[in-house]
Amino acid sequence: FAMLEALSKKLPLVATNVGGNSDIVNPDTDCGIIVDYPDCDEMANAINTLMNDKDMYERMSQNAIKAIEGRFNYDKMLDKTFYMYI
Repeated sequence: FAMLEALSKKLPLVATNVGGNSDIVNPDTDCGIIVDYPDCDEMANAINTLMNDKDMYERMSQNAIKAIEGRFNYDKMLDKTFYMYI
């Protein structure tokens, strides 16, 4: 949930391509950068890029909130969880 919480605060993400991270951060959402695990240099470069490219940061920041509102909002997640149990 940490990634979703960060997105809800309009924070672009830098995440590794493990688990469901690429379901959240992908070209469709354009709310962050996915890097290969465990490539520390790629992670550092992605963070550096995001810190130094203000236009990219701002675009991904705006897309972060859109990703939350579009796919991961509370009501949708509650409905999906509810229907898993019935």
